[in-house]
Order: sequence, then C-alpha cells, then structure tokens
Amino acid sequence: MNSFTKNIFAIAVIGPVFFITTLHAQEVPIKFYGVLDAYVGSHKINGANTSAATALNSGGMTTSFWGLSGFEKINATLKVNFALEGFLLLDSGQGGRYTGDGMFSRSAYIGLSDQWGEVSVGRLTNPMYIMAAKSNPFGGSTRLSPLVNQNWIGAYGRNVVGDTAWSNSISYSSPSFNGVKLASQYGRSETGQQNMFAGLSYEQSPVSVQVGLQSVEYGPGVKAEGKKQSSYFIGAASQISTIKIFATYLHASTPDTVKSNNLQLGLAVPVAKGTVMLSSARTALNHHKTTNTHRLSSALGYRHPLSKRTDVYAIYLHDKLSIADAGHNIALGLRHAF
Repeated sequence: MNSFTKNIFAIAVIGPVFFITTLHAQEVPIKFYGVLDAYVGSHKINGANTSAATALNSGGMTTSFWGLSGFEKINATLKVNFALEGFLLLDSGQGGRYTGDGMFSRSAYIGLSDQWGEVSVGRLTNPMYIMAAKSNPFGGSTRLSPLVNQNWIGAYGRNVVGDTAWSNSISYSSPSFNGVKLASQYGRSETGQQNMFAGLSYEQSPVSVQVGLQSVEYGPGVKAEGKKQSSYFIGAASQISTIKIFATYLHASTPDTVKSNNLQLGLAVPVAKGTVMLSSARTALNHHKTTNTHRLSSALGYRHPLSKRTDVYAIYLHDKLSIADAGHNIALGLRHAF
C-alpha cells in the first residue's frame, strides 16, 4: 500500500471515527425523526373519464418523511443549525414524492441563530405553505386538505405556482415579539429566476393570524420563463371554548393568464377522544381568454389518537370544478411520528 493509498484509507476510516468522537465529546445533539403515514382509499380525479381507483397509498394526512437535524453552540448566544429531510413513499419504499424527486426535497439547510433570529441557506420550506397548513383543520395534507389541494396540487388546478419548498434559498425568521414574528425568504434558480416571500404571523392563544406575500418565477406550475406570479395569503384560527375555527383568503395573479381568489372555512371539534375536522374551500378563476370557472372542495374527517405519537383517521373529500364531473378522495389511514 503506497503512501497516497494509506492517507486516503486514514481519511476514509479513521477520519470519520475521529469526527464522530469529537462530536460526541462536544455533545452536539442530533435528532432522527419523521412521520410514516399510509392509507387505504378510493380516488377519482375531477373530470376524469375513468372509474374510481382503490389502492394503498402513502401520505394521507402527512406526506411521509424522515429527517436529521441538530445544532452546535458556538458561544453563549450563537448557534449553527442544520437539517436534512427527505420524503418517501411508504407503499413502495421509493425515496421522494415521485420518480426523480430529490433525496432531501423536503428541506436541506444550514444556518445561524441568536437572540435576533435565524438565517438559513439551502432548500427551504415555502413560508406561505406553512401559513396555509396552520390555517386549516387538515394541516399541510396534499391529498385531503381542500385548502392545500386547491392552491398547491396540479390535479386540483393549483392556484399557487412553485413547490412547497424552494431550492437555492436564503431565509430570515425573527424571534417572537409578544407573539409577532417576521419571516422572509429569497430564492434564485440556476438560470436567474427569482422567488421572494415576506410575511408576518401573530400567535397568542387562543388566536393566530398569518399574512404573507410572495412572487414566484421558478418551480412547478410556472408556465413559461419570465411569467411571474404574485400572490398574497391571509389566514386566521381561533379557539372558542373547545371548538377551533379557521378562515383563509388567498389571491394569486399571473399577467395575461389567470387570476384566482380562494376562500376557505374550517372547524375542528373534539368528539370522544378524537377530533372531527370539516373544511370547505372555493376558488373563483378569472381566465384571460377563456371561460371563467370556479372550484368547490369540501372535506369531512375524524382523527383518533392511539397514543401520543400514533393516530388513525377517516376522511372523505368531495371536489367539483364547474365545467367537469365531480371527483373524490376517501381515506382510512394510520400515522406515526417518531
């Protein structure tokens, strides 16, 4: 074995051992976590000339994922934070949400935080998507939430272009000042297109309010280079006795193409040991050169906890576009967080 080979062997074998030992000595906390969600259900796309398909699928209430995250204290106030999070299809074992999806497409970032907030760089979750998830009873579900389906999912007409996470991004999030937080994010594609977001949130029990504005030039749903979409979102949730009420409004506009106005109302009501969830979203679409349309999606579901980290759910979603036959989603699922 020559000296070069010996050096490479030392770096490959001894180096990682030394690095891991050093991390252990510094007590750098690293978390392994995720959510596994599978359901049996029936699905029919609005307007499709086919019968409903029944299958085992992954990601009903939560898109299944796994992640690693951690931080290192640099001094009394400054920390380095990181996370690597990847989606997976629990029914097939395939990584990602679909063939060709990135290994860490949910998020992959490193950042710095102190008493003035946090700055992160990498692939970062779209803050407007987070706001929407907080403002409806079905959370961030990309299969069963009327609000999320109408605004981010292609089969439901997607009002908002761009992915639920942006690549090549930098973000800033402020600490909470009496419940008020600022969030901003900027992304730039490899060919120079830009995505921008700015928003404010207020969270003080029993009320939360989310307000966000964004401009998107790259990502899924963008029709052509240079076609910028502008959108803004207002969401609110309030606990009244044991009932939680949700309301949202979203407007999106692409020049010379389409304008959309989306309203959503929702309820979460405790029943027995679980929660009944109800949400209805309506989008009015103003097309530039074609017939205006509207879409109404409504979902009713029940979620029952089996433990602190595991629950079962049963949900029915009805979807109707004004110029097409109705579609639906029916799901009986099991979800576990680890």
